[in-house]
Amino acid sequence: MKWIALFLLLPAALFAADFPLEDFSGYDIGDDIGEYADWDRDDDGEYFLVADDAGNRLLELDDYATGGLYAGYTCDGGGLIDDGLVSMDFRFNGDDCYMALTARAFDDEAYIGGLQILTPPYGFAFTAIINGGGDYTILSQDVVINAYADTWHTLALEAIGSDPVELTLSLNGSPVSSSIDDTYLYQAGWSGFGAAYEVDIDYIHADNFSIDDYTTAVEEASFGRIKALF
Repeated sequence: MKWIALFLLLPAALFAADFPLEDFSGYDIGDDIGEYADWDRDDDGEYFLVADDAGNRLLELDDYATGGLYAGYTCDGGGLIDDGLVSMDFRFNGDDCYMALTARAFDDEAYIGGLQILTPPYGFAFTAIINGGGDYTILSQDVVINAYADTWHTLALEAIGSDPVELTLSLNGSPVSSSIDDTYLYQAGWSGFGAAYEVDIDYIHADNFSIDDYTTAVEEASFGRIKALF
């Protein structure tokens, strides 16, 4: 799988808050959510488009994506989050695909955690650092054997602490990969999601994005750091 940058945008929201469950029911079929105030899309990537699935609206990345073969979004509406949990449901069909969440994204760097599916139901769960060049520093990697195709899976990435930072990736409510970062120590930042695939894939669906901000307070980053955005 090609390692790629998914979440390298700087939204305008500056305050931490829970982001209520987003089930995409308020969007029109065919919409790119990156056109809305709560979201930013990586301009170098493809599009998740709103689709209908038996009356349920969700996001779909399918074989129309023949250019970058990936799509990534940051959640402006969630603001800057320090300690918290970001989660989303994913469903896929095919081999060699990738679904991930980010936390504490700031200054073109972020924590990222997700699944790399080789041949369902087998793959890897990982936590990592991603930088602006799309380079990954793997912090943990563990085998998964229950990533079934055509099945909804809930991914959740938790980041807590300041020194060290503890990262935990869960799949369907059970931890599947974790790490303790005492080197990079990323603090507050934005959360997001993304997915990628090579060629042997029919679709990747995404739904029910949410952020549980454990602090629900004004961002703890210094005002000097916030001023650096402008």
